[in-house]
Amino acid sequence: MEKSVKIRLIFSHGDVNRPFVHHYVSVFGLTFSILQADITPDIGGRIVLDLMGEEENIEEALKYTIE
Repeated sequence: MEKSVKIRLIFSHGDVNRPFVHHYVSVFGLTFSILQADITPDIGGRIVLDLMGEEENIEEALKYTIE
């Protein structure tokens, strides 16, 4: 079943280079909208996304995110 969830990611300086959004698309088959973003390389930041896709794929993507 198709689902949409809004998530907020808060990055520390070490997480800025992790390819979260790339994996959401290529590995989990999700689409997304960036609702808000404030990211500075080597410092950190935050991003608010609206993720859309199959419910099970969203759940797997969220598990990946917190690893």
